[in-house]
Amino acid sequence: MFKIISFKKIKRSPVPITVWFFLPLLLSVFFFGKGAYTASGYSIPGIDSIVVKMVPENPRPNQEVSVSLTSYTFDINSAETTVLINGKVFKKGIGLREFNFRAPALSKTLKLSIISRKIDGGEVVESFNIKPSVVDLVYQLDNPYKPFGYRGRAEAISNSALTIFAIPTLYGSNGKKFSKNSLIYTWSKNYDVDLGNSGFGKSSYHIERLDAYPRETVISVEVTDLKKEVRGVGYLKLKPENTKIEFYLIEPALPFKFKNVANPKIISSSLDATVMAAPYFIDLGDDDVKYSWKINDRAAKARSEEYWNEIILSNSDDDKFTSRVKLTFEVLKKHRFLQSAERSFFLEFVKKNQSEDEIFYQKSSVEESRERGFFGL
Repeated sequence: MFKIISFKKIKRSPVPITVWFFLPLLLSVFFFGKGAYTASGYSIPGIDSIVVKMVPENPRPNQEVSVSLTSYTFDINSAETTVLINGKVFKKGIGLREFNFRAPALSKTLKLSIISRKIDGGEVVESFNIKPSVVDLVYQLDNPYKPFGYRGRAEAISNSALTIFAIPTLYGSNGKKFSKNSLIYTWSKNYDVDLGNSGFGKSSYHIERLDAYPRETVISVEVTDLKKEVRGVGYLKLKPENTKIEFYLIEPALPFKFKNVANPKIISSSLDATVMAAPYFIDLGDDDVKYSWKINDRAAKARSEEYWNEIILSNSDDDKFTSRVKLTFEVLKKHRFLQSAERSFFLEFVKKNQSEDEIFYQKSSVEESRERGFFGL
């Protein structure tokens, strides 16, 4: 047979006001008492804890790391604190709150343990596994204009479209290096996380339109493995420049050289001169480039539609010893208006039997032969 058990109403005693006062503090310590650290770590369960702050948070291999210790639950100034690195005593002292150490080499792990013995005899322990990582960020402009023969990197200018590539070097607990396609990437632009372009295997980040000069854009990425055991962070600051136009002289008798800059003037030996304007690194992917040439503030035609940034100049006045013209080049971008630019310079023709470059070459050869001695010995 079943018996029905009746429950008597129990009269509850009121909770002391001191409990209600300290309850939020106890809960905050229990849930948020952990220190700020970057490596995987753990601490002995309990109310007391140590807030550990490391700078930098994600050390590179062999980088010096500064550590500061704080506690909001016990007096760390009166406690004897011992710092262990890989099980060996590294630092020890009463009121120890700051110390420095060097991160291990790439693919190596350093175990950092902090033990504080309180004045009442209790112990508080914090331990971390520190595994350095390297995340390099490089960028590449999508469709930059570079003159023929230019071997340098295309630099970012206002409104540039570019792609940033992350090159992570992370090692697992087994000592093997992670493939870049097996990691999780969390990208941020100006410290705002971009979840739409983050995720597994997303090792590149595209910017369609960079901010204008002189505003700086900060790109960062956090890279982790699937188990969140290894973490690395990379940063890249992009400070775009304005569009820069340079002028170069192309002479048939001389090879094209970048030292033939028409700034502020070029002395030419021939009656005809071809000048090339180089609007460095403007984006050619939009197919909206408009240009214009002017000679003495009057409209002039380019060499051809294909060579839109070149113009041929002729000095037909043979009676004058010199002639001087003002040459202006302007480039306009509709979709990337901040890449538009204009620049002028004065071109001066001088009748000579030898060009300035040829004279410079001869002088250099004579000086070089004098340094080497007769017959180059």
